[in-house]
Amino acid sequence: MKNNTIKVISAIFILSGFVIILPFVIPLISRSGVTGSLLGIALGGYAILLGVFFPYIRKRAKRAVKIIYDCLMYAFFLVIVYIIIASGFMLNSMLDSPPANCPDTVIVLGCQVKNGKPSLMLQRRIDAAYEYLIRNEDALCVGTGGTGEGEEKSEGQVIVESLIQMGIDKDRLIIEDRATSTEENIRYSIEKADIKERAVIVTDGFHQLRAEIIAGKYGIDTYSVPAATPGYLIAPYWLRDCGGVAFTLLFG
Repeated sequence: MKNNTIKVISAIFILSGFVIILPFVIPLISRSGVTGSLLGIALGGYAILLGVFFPYIRKRAKRAVKIIYDCLMYAFFLVIVYIIIASGFMLNSMLDSPPANCPDTVIVLGCQVKNGKPSLMLQRRIDAAYEYLIRNEDALCVGTGGTGEGEEKSEGQVIVESLIQMGIDKDRLIIEDRATSTEENIRYSIEKADIKERAVIVTDGFHQLRAEIIAGKYGIDTYSVPAATPGYLIAPYWLRDCGGVAFTLLFG
């Protein structure tokens, strides 16, 4: 391989690594989406290291070292390909909107509560549920989520209380306050609302596919009503759920 080609490939890896890292820096500094941010920074750092060592490996390394390096490089490419494929399915699920005048029960997946009030992400899920319930007056709604560490109220309670304050009739609302995971959110909501065939899931777009997969385990088809994720949080949460989708498919 020519020197110029080696330099170009090395530079591409290094530049790609910094591009990958960039959208994860602000979320990490703000301590939001920490898991996804660390994954993104690790992936970008991996690419940078591949680029830094590429010239040495191609020019001077022994055959065994080259084989190990190539395996590491192919592993990186496989991860990128998986993220692209998973993202395609996640987008497809996110865009699977319910038809007009849909009476199916809404499941609003909980997330962090702060000082007894919804966090920004939870408020946006509540807002999306409110818009759906206004348009579909026959639909019921389950607010689901238990009481997390440091939370004064359960996520399900906060969802329902907020919707009541916004003008939704309390007779249309059901609190599910035991769930501590997405799987439990779905399972307990199905049981609580006696859902038989289909439900509408309200959560962030990155989360819709995983919720759809879990609901499918219980024989429930789903439509998606995605909440608007704050822009600077999309990258870490999207990457985290790419991993979450794989985990759900492999281990249920």
